[in-house]
Amino acid sequence: MGEEDWFLGDEAQHKRGELSLQYPISRATVTNWANMEKIWHHSFYQVLRVALRQHPLMVTEPPLNTMSNKEKMSQILFETFNVPALYLANLGVLSLYASGQTSELVTSTAVMNPERTRSPRALTLPALPYLPSLWIFVSQRHFI
Repeated sequence: MGEEDWFLGDEAQHKRGELSLQYPISRATVTNWANMEKIWHHSFYQVLRVALRQHPLMVTEPPLNTMSNKEKMSQILFETFNVPALYLANLGVLSLYASGQTSELVTSTAVMNPERTRSPRALTLPALPYLPSLWIFVSQRHFI
């Protein structure tokens, strides 16, 4: 294996003993944009096999995503992948829409272990009258 070789998904898991694994996302924030771009490329072209020029893209984002992260993500998706349109959707807002509500209290916990990552589970509760749209996100990482 050369220094520039990289593997994603199942292939990376099978070579786990030979590789040093890198995680481009830490605490819901992208920390390595070059590796994130490789993951997107693999996902779009190898797994989904879509022509992104023909499909608008919606990407979920964490509730406290910084403007610089939004700008960098948009720049890569528009310039590298040529998406015609992009929508960055807040996870809490999507949870509300999925439950058919527009005003609730949302809590979220993410569970991650070395073998697989599960999607965050969101719990929605009726909003308090004085807090019509409050979202609370609690991220927990469990390694088993």
